[in-house]
Amino acid sequence: MQGKSVFGYKVFGPGWLCENSSLRDVDSRDGEIIVYGFGMDFYKSLTECFKYYDFDNNNRVAEVVASQNIKTEGDRSFADEIYIIREIPWDEVERIVNAEKNHPDDENGDECDSEGINIGEYNTGRYNTGDLNVGNRNQGTCNVGDMNRGHENVGNCNRGNFNTGNKNNGSWNTGESNTGGFNTGNGNKGMGNSGNWNVGSYNIGDWNQTSYSTGAFNTEMPKITLFNKPSNMTGLEWKMSAAKVILDTIPVRGNEWIPKKYMTETEKKEHPTYKTEGGFLKSFRRLENAQRWWNELPDEDKQEIKGIPNFDADIFFQCTGIRVD
Repeated sequence: MQGKSVFGYKVFGPGWLCENSSLRDVDSRDGEIIVYGFGMDFYKSLTECFKYYDFDNNNRVAEVVASQNIKTEGDRSFADEIYIIREIPWDEVERIVNAEKNHPDDENGDECDSEGINIGEYNTGRYNTGDLNVGNRNQGTCNVGDMNRGHENVGNCNRGNFNTGNKNNGSWNTGESNTGGFNTGNGNKGMGNSGNWNVGSYNIGDWNQTSYSTGAFNTEMPKITLFNKPSNMTGLEWKMSAAKVILDTIPVRGNEWIPKKYMTETEKKEHPTYKTEGGFLKSFRRLENAQRWWNELPDEDKQEIKGIPNFDADIFFQCTGIRVD
């Protein structure tokens, strides 16, 4: 089976080890999966997972989507590629397994029983597994809609958390049919896209098959501007650069105890309790913190930042509040 995604569950060892996955060398037979011989295993029922794994809360349990060469035999499936949608907390694992055991699949493949009983509290609807759901057949908490798996979704058939829309696989999506997280739009496969039908991450626009692009129908990652000038660096290269890693450590806000002997006259007037407390707790603004951070930065880190293409000290000051000289 190719070109079709299948959702299911997978159990990992405590260190996210795929202890029971079969990854042995076999004759590929033009890429065909040989069940129990090749591929990552997963299960459409969480209960079936624990025929092969211990029901131990030290194990890690995930909801997954599988693609590329999927083959199933009995209760066990294999695929070339498996993507983790989210880790399932152990208390939710227990609820899902309990629901599967007590409410076997009906003829439509949905979990239910003849009375539409909810497993959980304060649900409005039927067949919910979890708490505070509004709708039907939700697994998780605080969902509004039907057939959501996760928490605080608004919409239908979401698998993940905090989605607004329908049929999202991931978390924090706004729109429909997104696979990934933090997408705004429809049909995106990746992370942080704003637009529709992007394959990649952090695109602004539509039908891009790359990352960090602005526009539509792009297949190559564009170069970005630095200090108002074109550069030879892509958005991904900037994100992974040593300079950005260093700059991300600039403190946003901090507090420091100022003893009374170091207080200014203005500070003494603003904080009269210094007389009994021996000083006051000063909250530094971000820009003050940034300059202090720079002054204490090792010389090699300063040179890494100054080595950013097109580096301009005046623009750097405008953006960060840091004087480099």
